[in-house]
Amino acid sequence: MQKFTKTAIILTTSITLLITFMIPVTYMTPAHASHGTLKTFQSGDIQYRCHSNLQDINYERIIPCKEFGKAASTWSAAISNLDITNASTNAEITVFSGSFNDKTQAEAVPYTNSKYADHATIQFSTKHGWGDNTYIWHIFRYDFQTVSLHELGHVLGLDHDANSPLMKNSIGFTDTQRTIPVHDKNAVQEKFGDE
Repeated sequence: MQKFTKTAIILTTSITLLITFMIPVTYMTPAHASHGTLKTFQSGDIQYRCHSNLQDINYERIIPCKEFGKAASTWSAAISNLDITNASTNAEITVFSGSFNDKTQAEAVPYTNSKYADHATIQFSTKHGWGDNTYIWHIFRYDFQTVSLHELGHVLGLDHDANSPLMKNSIGFTDTQRTIPVHDKNAVQEKFGDE
């Protein structure tokens, strides 16, 4: 009987912790009125550079810049006339780490002129745990590739969209996205044109 009680207490505690840690965290940027209205780059030939301090984030079983590269490749494969590649210098997008408030995981900031983005930064928080949600023990870590896809969506011109599993304005530990939803794909494709 005592063994059963200990097991029940451990199980109840585990479930409570799981529910507590699965509460979604909201992105810093508030939701916008419509989808796909932010300025993006004039050309689809875009390069990114991972700053050395990206390694300062709390991560396990991933290489952050490599995971970001997978997200860049996913966007490039989804959109015609878009090619996002890694570069050591003179990149349009700089990816690095930083410290935000407790609720913010990452932030994308496009720097725009009157018509287009000149360059952008994507910053990942050092206050959160990062990993790969396809690995079962990363249930309490944010999926780096999913958040990379989301932030790249912003620099490609997408607003937050409650109807998009990728561009919604909050994300939980269990959220994992490896593809570009059709609505998001179409909104970005309009900006870069068809083949």
